[in-house]
Amino acid sequence: MVAAKIANMESGDRTDLEPTANLQKVSRKEAAVQLNVSERSVNTAKKVLRLGFVSTRLFI
Repeated sequence: MVAAKIANMESGDRTDLEPTANLQKVSRKEAAVQLNVSERSVNTAKKVLRLGFVSTRLFI
């Protein structure tokens, strides 16, 4: 879940631009590598955060 919260790059974000110091974008793959989990786990966690029950999201 932590990696899912770190991964803030949305589909279609431009990767050719230099990131600013304040708002660096982190891909799901980069977040997975940083936290030593699979990219699939990050994708699943993102889905739970987006579509999960409110009661589930409150505990995360």
